Amino acid sequence: MRIKVLISILCICLGTGPLFAQTSLYEFRYHFAPDTTEYRAFLLRNHDGTGFIRVNYTDHSDSSRVLVEMQLEENFDKDSTGKADTTTLIFEGKQPRVIIGKKDQDYQPDIFMLQKSDTSNYYDPIGVESYVQLSESNVWYHGTINRMQLLSRPDLTKEFMKQYFMEDEDFYVNLYKNTTRSINQTQSSVRLFLLVVANTKDGEIGKTCVVDKDAIRDTYQSIAEFLEIEFIPKEISGNDFSKANVEKAVKELRPSEKDIVVFYYSGHGFCDTLDNLLFPHLDLRDKKFQVPGPAYSLKMEDIYRDIKAKGAHLNLVFSDCCNSPIGSAPNKAPKKPSTRVSSLGWVKDNCAALFLGPGQHSLLMTAASKKEESSGNDLEGGIFTFNLRMTLEKYLGPQHANAAATWDRILSEAQVQTIKTAARGLCPLPDNPNKYRDCDQKPLFKIN
Repeated sequence: MRIKVLISILCICLGTGPLFAQTSLYEFRYHFAPDTTEYRAFLLRNHDGTGFIRVNYTDHSDSSRVLVEMQLEENFDKDSTGKADTTTLIFEGKQPRVIIGKKDQDYQPDIFMLQKSDTSNYYDPIGVESYVQLSESNVWYHGTINRMQLLSRPDLTKEFMKQYFMEDEDFYVNLYKNTTRSINQTQSSVRLFLLVVANTKDGEIGKTCVVDKDAIRDTYQSIAEFLEIEFIPKEISGNDFSKANVEKAVKELRPSEKDIVVFYYSGHGFCDTLDNLLFPHLDLRDKKFQVPGPAYSLKMEDIYRDIKAKGAHLNLVFSDCCNSPIGSAPNKAPKKPSTRVSSLGWVKDNCAALFLGPGQHSLLMTAASKKEESSGNDLEGGIFTFNLRMTLEKYLGPQHANAAATWDRILSEAQVQTIKTAARGLCPLPDNPNKYRDCDQKPLFKIN
């Protein structure tokens, strides 16, 4: 029998967290008086708002074990006008799948509701909801928490994890892999070149660009250290920000056919509505009196072409900027809530599959489609950059097998998460700036 669970005494705290990939793991144990049968739930939430829930309980009809998985989807509630209600955060279980038990068993997805505190930036859970539909009525039960625990790596013993996972599942297997072994001698001679261009002095978006710049460097430096390869960074920001310096830096890149090149831009961008280019022009003006246009800009597709021509093993070219007509203002994005962190680490096979795998690959991606503005905030930076980093680092972790760690999946998922994040923001209507709509921002990418 499936029962309604209303848990009002959970105590998960969410708030501002550090700007690296966060995975939070919780175990909940609860019962429904007078029945003392214990129900157990394992919840994994990534900082980009994705994740899953597994519920382990006993079917009262035949005392058999049931294990169900649901995908976790995170959204803010909306008020009667359609505006996002950022005081209420919802974790909703989607697509329930029976892993152990009767495959045709009806399982109503769970909904976790969290409410923002009146005195802090934290979100406090106010309930987990589900129900059983009986012939005579819908029955609601109230659960009592026996234990709620934020899990860390030492808690994830094989005995513990077997409650929620089969021994051949990717997450279970990856948790106990040897992730400290060295890569082979050929791979160890690979170099990772990172060229970061950021308009950090801009009065409108400079703070956002600083966050982007620092976060991108931290991510790729960590990847190089994890793979035990040489890291060669170059930064063009502050007083060095200019078209000439960007052109010079791209020209001076000298990768070998084994190397990795990452180009990243955070700043203003624009499109020419009369040309057939889908990717933006980077606005590289370094003086206020300069007029935007070809004299102080570079085409993203030209940079991509020039970097590809250098013949590196892997080329990653990213930009977080508007792709709209000159003069359009970037959108302000709402900040994401953060959960407390469970440290799981990365899996070397996943990282090597992405950065050292066979064949040459080149990827071009930008934050917004043509005629769209980009969004960001001063805490997390550009929402595209944030979601791209979170998705990349998620696929480096143990919840995915190395076969799943592909650039197509990462870029596609970052695209979806950016669209969802942007839609939570409010953009003025073109014909009435006092009325708002959900913001539109769809990142654009191509591979090779």
